Amino acid sequence: MDNKRKIGDKLEKYIVSYLQEIDPKTKQSNNSGAISNNGDIQTSKFLIECKHRNTKNLTIQKKTWDKLCGQIPVGSNKIPLLIMRNIDNEVFAVLGFKDLIQLLKERNE
Repeated sequence: MDNKRKIGDKLEKYIVSYLQEIDPKTKQSNNSGAISNNGDIQTSKFLIECKHRNTKNLTIQKKTWDKLCGQIPVGSNKIPLLIMRNIDNEVFAVLGFKDLIQLLKERNE
């Protein structure tokens, strides 16, 4: 496994360890980082792509977001979630505004 894959795998395992406390069905995707169409992590609610960047500032690449959104199966209620970590090991989660509103509505029901 090359260094870039090791870094990505470590980030994914870190994220999975936290999310499994909330959703035991959380799992790292098979062959994550390879040519696959199932994100890096799956939960009952989210399809997650993880990215580590060796910079302080993070930029969302539209093609990465579009690819993640395109991996959601038709008819699925899964929400695309992009998790990014910068060089300072700060971790951020990005989701679409409409998905945020839906999650807030569900929480208040």
